[in-house]
Amino acid sequence: MRRQSFYWTYLTLAIVLTAYGGFMLTYHFNHGNKLSILSLVFLIIGSIMLLIYLVLCLLSLKNKRSKEIAQVITNEPEPQPVEKPEPQPVNRDEHVSFKPTPKNNETTYERGSYSIYDTEDVYVKKVGYGSILRVTGNRILDMRSNTYYRIQGNTVNQDGSGPVFEISGNSIRSAFGGYLYEISGNNINKTFGGFYASISGNYITLFDSSEKYEITDRLSQKQLLVITALLFA
Repeated sequence: MRRQSFYWTYLTLAIVLTAYGGFMLTYHFNHGNKLSILSLVFLIIGSIMLLIYLVLCLLSLKNKRSKEIAQVITNEPEPQPVEKPEPQPVNRDEHVSFKPTPKNNETTYERGSYSIYDTEDVYVKKVGYGSILRVTGNRILDMRSNTYYRIQGNTVNQDGSGPVFEISGNSIRSAFGGYLYEISGNNINKTFGGFYASISGNYITLFDSSEKYEITDRLSQKQLLVITALLFA
């Protein structure tokens, strides 16, 4: 209660100083008097106090938003362990493959029911350069900066920092900004910029073929969205 009372007193004082200083300066100017130093001081002090109050309000709103996101993540239920069936020989082409459609002979990149909680390492390699990302279940290591990211539900957190991305369907956005990319069939599109890259087999190729990346194994839609954001954002 005292804190709120202090804020109101501070704001009232800032407004009074600014209004009084501005009024007196205008009054002296209109009557051809000399510049009133005291009025100028009141105006400057009041303006600085208002600016400080505005900055504190913006910081308070940002902290509140961060706490709300952290609370949502904390309340999200942990995934229950799922008993895995005995492994059966599977043709990988059944999970990630190109199959022509009978209508127009176009191809579609099929992503199998691959769980982000599987712990087998999958690498993303820049052709001609080497591995730059390592995907291990719901954890992704950016090997360029040695930074870890974790997929928790529809939120992507940077270890030691907090939320950086949010996933919505086939799109990914910045945690505190706008949408970045979406996956549509074999295309990776900038949400508000159109076609940006293509997915072909285990390769992602930039629209102008200037960059090409190889994925060593199949990935889920969420994992593909996160590596897209890390590669191109």
